[in-house]
Amino acid sequence: MNAMSVIFSQIFLYLGCVYCINSVLIYLSRRLKISDFIAHILTGVLFAAAVAGWAALFGPQNAQPYQTGYRITDHTLDNLRAAEVSDTVLANLAGIKTRVYVGEGVFLDTLAARVGEAEALRYKSQIFRFAAVSDKTFNTFIIFLTQIGLLLFLVQIGFNFDPKFFQAGGDNALNQAFLVMILIVLIPGGTGYFLLFEQNAWTTVFWVIAFLSIHIGAVLSAKFPITLSLKKPLKDLVQLAVILDIVTLALFALVSLYLQFRGYNPSGLKGDLPRWVALAFFILPALSPRKTEKFFGVFQKLLGEYTVLLKLGFFFLFLYFGFHSGLSVLILGIWAGLLFKSFAGAVHFEVQQKFFSNVSFLYIFPFVEIGRNLVAPREYSLDFWYAFGIILAALASVSLLIALISLRKREYPLALSLGAFPRGELSVLILWLFKETYLIPFSLFVVSVAVVMASNLLGSLSGKYLFSSSLERLRRLSRR
Repeated sequence: MNAMSVIFSQIFLYLGCVYCINSVLIYLSRRLKISDFIAHILTGVLFAAAVAGWAALFGPQNAQPYQTGYRITDHTLDNLRAAEVSDTVLANLAGIKTRVYVGEGVFLDTLAARVGEAEALRYKSQIFRFAAVSDKTFNTFIIFLTQIGLLLFLVQIGFNFDPKFFQAGGDNALNQAFLVMILIVLIPGGTGYFLLFEQNAWTTVFWVIAFLSIHIGAVLSAKFPITLSLKKPLKDLVQLAVILDIVTLALFALVSLYLQFRGYNPSGLKGDLPRWVALAFFILPALSPRKTEKFFGVFQKLLGEYTVLLKLGFFFLFLYFGFHSGLSVLILGIWAGLLFKSFAGAVHFEVQQKFFSNVSFLYIFPFVEIGRNLVAPREYSLDFWYAFGIILAALASVSLLIALISLRKREYPLALSLGAFPRGELSVLILWLFKETYLIPFSLFVVSVAVVMASNLLGSLSGKYLFSSSLERLRRLSRR
């Protein structure tokens, strides 16, 4: 069997196993009214566990394409020397040559023990880059598949975004959102800064941004009867979630741009300017969709139905300039969704019904990769459970305070409290993007994703029980 056949066989085995596992989990999650993203993450966990068992039976070389392995070689040391890594670190790394360490967590722990934690964190991006030994072609495919799935997932969010959601909230929704943000910054943020992150301000900022977003779908998944008394609090809850998502995405964009350009050399502006001008050009269609529709109407007379190819060309050129400029996929995805909506014009409903339903099978891959990252046994220690309990208690405290404040104002404390507790897809995606760029520790990523999943499950179960029981009490009172 040639090398290309081996790579294709591994790819199809990956796809086959992932979809088989996901078919069962997504069925169970929807029967139990659990959020889909939890089923997708658990798909990655089960797949990684299956690969680990497969490796134990048939040898680690068979499982290698599905797991990132790291090995220090003479070539690694030469590249690190050229990257100006200190001689002391190089000498310590030379002592662990040839052995393969599977998984980022295991390798980082080994580096910390060998060269010291401070030096390991300082040089880890260079060491990880030159020490990876897994099949590059297969890993490139996985990265591509994950980025495509993430991009399409975000495009749908941008496509469905309606400014009216943000405007309809009024002062009450803005005040509630401001209250929730302040409590999250003070309680989880303060708890993390002083108890978990060793007073690391940047880590705290990244982590708080991920936890600003809430996931009201966990509470509303019970599909309890919508009475007249619940319409207003549920409407307020939706507006609150939309505002917090916008704030979360805006803060993520600002932090990403700051980190990208904080060391920017103005002398390079001349070379980068055409790229940024071209990228800025694509802001216009999203800002004025009606004029965009008229613009393509001119080409419609010339090209007819083939105008759709012209729109696709513009769309892919936007993605080229965006990725080439180094923008985060989270920013590009939302922006691409707004652009896609303006290109769809009067037929955007048909596009939404046909296009997104056809590509939805790709949405699972970012979450599958998040799940695969969670299978790191050395990260599950007493510190993990301590951090897990602290973070979950901090989120519960925020929920409780919102209930007490809402109770005093007579603003439906149960709905607001439960709605502000669970976290969801946006939180885990932001955590994953920060982890991929080494802005938060791997161990923090693991425990934070576990907390997001736990809060989502607890929010769903609590909402189903409390709302159902409160409605039952109302029925009993009405019968009397």
